[in-house]
Amino acid sequence: MQIDPSLIPANGWIPAGLPEFPCCPCPQLDDLAEVGSDAADIDTLVEFLQGSFASTLYAFGQVLRTHLPAQDLRVDAADIGTLYQGATNAILHHGNLIVDGDLQPPSILLVTGNLTVNGVLRDTGKVAVMGDLRCTHVGSEAWFIVGGDCVAEGFVYGSYNDNMFEVLGKLHARAVVTDDHAMYAEDGMVVAHEPAQPGVNWEAEVFDLWDPAHCEELLAAVGTDIHAVVPASKFVQEEEA
Repeated sequence: MQIDPSLIPANGWIPAGLPEFPCCPCPQLDDLAEVGSDAADIDTLVEFLQGSFASTLYAFGQVLRTHLPAQDLRVDAADIGTLYQGATNAILHHGNLIVDGDLQPPSILLVTGNLTVNGVLRDTGKVAVMGDLRCTHVGSEAWFIVGGDCVAEGFVYGSYNDNMFEVLGKLHARAVVTDDHAMYAEDGMVVAHEPAQPGVNWEAEVFDLWDPAHCEELLAAVGTDIHAVVPASKFVQEEEA
């Protein structure tokens, strides 16, 4: 579904009813309104969103919810390019989305409804899922906001210290793992495995790959299953440190 910014009224670019973002910087609402109301096409808007906060991407989703009709889709991961907006490789989907297979969007990803990925979801750009996220595993390096619950059959893994995995609901996973990446769930985490002792900087339920004891515990608990989303080299480096 291609988004036409001209269908949104000029006074409709300031969204109402946004949630609070405990971790992400506040959305750049004035900039969104200025760029959105003047955008000649979706490419211009995408360029702005790529350089803005994840909360601003979420705010744009609220604009879509208010002014444009939603569409529910199911696509194969191999066909994800059919969702790209204009001449960009950004995915801005208004509605619920189901993706069959592993998904690694090359740019920003916005889903205004629920997102289901029947495989591994990895990000390379900022992500905002306004409903619930369901997937096999998550591997995140960017700033990632889930407006509802995050439910992973396996593992949720975050890497890179300048960004954050932020869930405004509850996070369910077999285990949550960090490599210097903040992991947050407003309504708490429900995990099958957690470290015996909390890490220095993270939530009590989170395994810290910078802690050799956590690495040993995690491998003892889940074995090589963890390598579906966390490279084996991460554990080797910690053991040699």
